[in-house]
Amino acid sequence: MRLCVAVVLLQASTALSEAPRFAVCLIGSRRSFRFTESVDNVKRFLVDALPGPTDVFLAQAEPFSLAHGDGAALAALGVVEAQYGLSQRGPVEEKTVCFPRVGFAEPGITSHLWVDSYYRQSSKVGACFAAALARERATGVRYAYLVRSRLDLVFRMPVSTWLQLDPEAVNVGWALGDPLAERHVPSDHFAVVPRRHAARYGRAAELLQNCSLAEADVQAWGCHVAPAGPECLLGFYLRLAGIPYFACYPKDRGPPSNEDNLFVVVKDTAQGPHVPWAQPGAWSAAAWTATGAAAQPAGERQCSYVRPPAE
Repeated sequence: MRLCVAVVLLQASTALSEAPRFAVCLIGSRRSFRFTESVDNVKRFLVDALPGPTDVFLAQAEPFSLAHGDGAALAALGVVEAQYGLSQRGPVEEKTVCFPRVGFAEPGITSHLWVDSYYRQSSKVGACFAAALARERATGVRYAYLVRSRLDLVFRMPVSTWLQLDPEAVNVGWALGDPLAERHVPSDHFAVVPRRHAARYGRAAELLQNCSLAEADVQAWGCHVAPAGPECLLGFYLRLAGIPYFACYPKDRGPPSNEDNLFVVVKDTAQGPHVPWAQPGAWSAAAWTATGAAAQPAGERQCSYVRPPAE
């Protein structure tokens, strides 16, 4: 009996001391991901920098193409499962969207464009999360966190220097721009989702299918005014699903700016990946990776939480 108790206690102690396991879902359109330097940035600063063993999954809009570097990316990142050609038709195109017709202040842009973008994004996230959870069932290995990141996203420094984990809440970045950040609208670019919320987070497309939105909700968060978009819809879904979320930024700062974000979407140009707001030739993923590798841990940061009532 004493031996059995000792073995059980040893097993429990070992389990508690094990590093958390991560499933990284890279989703979206290929864009700048076709460049080796962008893939290298994601490998070094995201996949290898997470504080535990990692499996990489991919859900890409375009069909597989060796000519566009898909094979090289799979090999470099050690992708365990990839899905291609996920350019789903959104409910806007099929004329089935249950969403108020609220136009943006900017001429020529309507909320329906953002609804379709949200649907396409959330559908890919759902497909990728489903693949990760299926792998859990097949292998018996359980993930502690599922990470959502865009294919065209790169990082200023290793996530190990700034990432805050909370097993009870989703780590997001606030959507940039006033008043979105002040309203705690979550970014739709990156998220670290605790396993307990993964299944519900992966069903975000249901926000449109279930007609959960009212025009009053859209107006309340300013989602009818540019540059609001899919981020507002994601925020609505997290609140309706009872999923708490948070973001951390430098302490004693106002609303976050581009410089505060530790990850950024890059554009696909003939010269290589490029940050939209940088001067031509002033930025490259390769240079950023080289300087970021020597980065020190981020300074003191403050975290803001949104805790909606649980379902």
